[in-house]
Amino acid sequence: MDGELLRWFYHRLLGDPTLRHTRDCTYGDGLIALIYFLAALSHRSPRWACNKGNWPIWCRRLALPSYSQLNKRLKSASVLLLITHLNDELRQRLPRTSDKVADGKPLVVGGYSHDPDARWARCLTAGPMDTNCTRLSIPRVRLTLFPSRP
Repeated sequence: MDGELLRWFYHRLLGDPTLRHTRDCTYGDGLIALIYFLAALSHRSPRWACNKGNWPIWCRRLALPSYSQLNKRLKSASVLLLITHLNDELRQRLPRTSDKVADGKPLVVGGYSHDPDARWARCLTAGPMDTNCTRLSIPRVRLTLFPSRP
């Protein structure tokens, strides 16, 4: 799913000529937002996303800005507005129902953790390389769900 979403971001941001080239800037607002969204989709930092080796092969041909240039441009009003518009556009594509779903991934904790909420878990998919189990941090979270308004 993340690969499909990244491909959608790529075509949406770099396919639009107004986002590809920004006046008086080397890198367009679309590319800056694409780097930001790659970092978010990969659960990594923007510094990680500035390295071409971390990008999928099909989009490594892009010229990427330095990390300092990326941070400077992410604070500009035009990029913040673009990110807000894309967020709203993607929210409109979500189905509107009264059902709410919480999605998350377990946080893997090392064997020497002092986290009181971390418990030993059984490995569900143990392969030939999985000789030991990891600890999963299962935080105590209370979810309050409200019905959506149409």
